[in-house]
Amino acid sequence: SPFEGSEITSVEAYLQFQHDNSKGKNVTAIKNETGIPYFEYEYTNGNQTFRYFTTAMESDSAYYTLQCFTPTDEYDSYKDRILNWMRNVRVE
Repeated sequence: SPFEGSEITSVEAYLQFQHDNSKGKNVTAIKNETGIPYFEYEYTNGNQTFRYFTTAMESDSAYYTLQCFTPTDEYDSYKDRILNWMRNVRVE
């Protein structure tokens, strides 16, 4: 792992690092739904605000950040699908 020897020694610590360094606004606490730890935040790009779903996964040798985002006003209609997609993602 590129973080070997650092304080980031687990996927949970990696997600916490991502959370603590998020540049978005309205950052939620880290939540856990059916084994998917994640947090959400909003970010404005130009004239549009997006809502981000951020989680982390690990392989044998690395940690990965996975994000999905939608326009903020559409996020609730996609959240269940995003959770289902994340349940099906595998990293190697």
